[in-house]
Amino acid sequence: MNPAFDYLPMNASRMIPIVAITFVLVMSFLFSCNKNYPIPDEISKAQALMLERPDSALLILEGMKGVEHLPAKLKATYNLCLIEARDKNYIVHTSDSLINTVVAFFEKEDDPLMKAKAYYYQGRINKDLQNSKKAAFAFKKAETYVNETSDYRLKALICTQMGGVFHYQRLFNDAIVWHEKAKDALLLAGDSVSISYILRDIASAYSNLKEYDKSLSLFNDAYKVADANNQLSVASNILYDIALMYIQRQMQDSVIVYMKKALLKDSALVNFEGTCLTLADEYRKINKLDSARYYLSRCANSNSLFTKAGYYYFLANIEEDAGNYKKSLDAYKISYNCQDSIRDKHSAEALAEVVAKYDNEKLENEKNVILLEKSRAWSNFYLILSGSLLLTIAFVYIFFTFKRRKESQLRESVNKLIDYEKQIADNMKMLKANEIWIRKTTKQMADTSDELAKKEYQLALLRAKTEETIALKKDTEKLERTLHDLKDQISSLSKKKVQIIAMNEQIMKQTSLIERLQVWVPGDPLIAESEWAQFSELMNEHFDNFSKKLEVAFPDLTTHDVRICNLIRLGISNETIAKLTNCKYESLLTKRTRIKKLRMHIDGDITLEDILQKIE
Repeated sequence: MNPAFDYLPMNASRMIPIVAITFVLVMSFLFSCNKNYPIPDEISKAQALMLERPDSALLILEGMKGVEHLPAKLKATYNLCLIEARDKNYIVHTSDSLINTVVAFFEKEDDPLMKAKAYYYQGRINKDLQNSKKAAFAFKKAETYVNETSDYRLKALICTQMGGVFHYQRLFNDAIVWHEKAKDALLLAGDSVSISYILRDIASAYSNLKEYDKSLSLFNDAYKVADANNQLSVASNILYDIALMYIQRQMQDSVIVYMKKALLKDSALVNFEGTCLTLADEYRKINKLDSARYYLSRCANSNSLFTKAGYYYFLANIEEDAGNYKKSLDAYKISYNCQDSIRDKHSAEALAEVVAKYDNEKLENEKNVILLEKSRAWSNFYLILSGSLLLTIAFVYIFFTFKRRKESQLRESVNKLIDYEKQIADNMKMLKANEIWIRKTTKQMADTSDELAKKEYQLALLRAKTEETIALKKDTEKLERTLHDLKDQISSLSKKKVQIIAMNEQIMKQTSLIERLQVWVPGDPLIAESEWAQFSELMNEHFDNFSKKLEVAFPDLTTHDVRICNLIRLGISNETIAKLTNCKYESLLTKRTRIKKLRMHIDGDITLEDILQKIE
């Protein structure tokens, strides 16, 4: 028999010293954690410089020594300041591990302002990581806590970022709601200068909704605020945004007027090169080639590959309109080469991303297997110490989660296989189309007696299409190789699935719920408070932050209510839940009704199980 499940209760004399030692350790921990340590001078100086001189604040924090020896609260404060300084210095965040530890710490503290800041920067980091769902969740939590404070400037930042998330997802009406909240917060903070940024964001959302009159009015309001406060860069970019709106409306004269105003307002315009290229093309369309050449020349020395491709493409169009076919041909060749380089670069990056994603998923699966084995070894001690069913429940749940992940990964690989096959088919169609075009163009050139320059132009186009055909063939070969690799991966995953089924049978033999419940004495708690905390963490990890989302959705729920909801979500029977929560079966049924009607404020025939299933 496995000693891990050889559970025998200790007698009273053996339990007394264990309880005493545990009590001393817990009280020592609590007293040590409640000490108020003074904030180091470096952190105080960095906080004072954060708004006006974030670069200096970052230097101070990065040069601070002895951080690893700081008490827990001061270390969490330091890490939050460091993240804030990096964010204000426009350093792109690449990992959320540090902010997650900060959030976990301050979530336990009775400090709504620090909670709000921690969740705000968790949202900023997830936004950089392009995880809109996690970013939105963090910003919503941040707003909940900041509403308990009078820091309206922080609330404005939170609402602005939330609006940006919705804008990125093209949910423009929702974005407007959050930007309006940000505007109200700024007014309460007495900051009339930063209103220009908010008005610009709202105007941009209305422009995307094609409500152009309302958008133009808000853009003008934003411009007036920025101009009155000498915000040259902001004012210039607002003029550029107005020009983009007129491009949507196909009003060329207005586009030229506002693009030129943007350049005159601030030569350091963020989108300077794009503005010059747009102006060059707009002047070409109205046959003002000298003006087109002038603005195009301002991008001639750009180091950006995208700008170079655009520069030579527009130059080819200008020279063609001017009748300079040889120059147009040469410019087109250079533009095509730039585009080809961009395409190759992006293809390599995309392939690397796919490989990295697969390797990461593989690593995570291996980690899960290791964690599973560690959990089985730890259970030998854990069951003897606690006498609880929690580890068994968690163990079985982790296994089935791992099983579902493997099955999901298998389905994803099959879908990728289908996508690659479709892409190969599309490439073959394009290859055939290019071959037809080549034959047609070759015949036309043989029958045409046009001037030499035009023949050279068409010949270059023919060569370009031929080169594109060759490139497509190479891409097709790469995709076929990737397809073969995916098939091997699917075969490997299928084998692992068989192993998982065998592992499942072994686990079910070793874990008997009936055996645990047989030794339970009514009135004695089965699960300790520390074990409930571990159980909540497992629920958050494997059900996409279920416990946290439950508390946000229904803030009136008590801690006991949340535990009952977690067990219901796992599909545990009412009889077992009554034992795990140390209450009578009839009392549990009454509590279920109270949770639904009094805590969640939900009436009707919908069951508590259905309500919990809908929480995402």
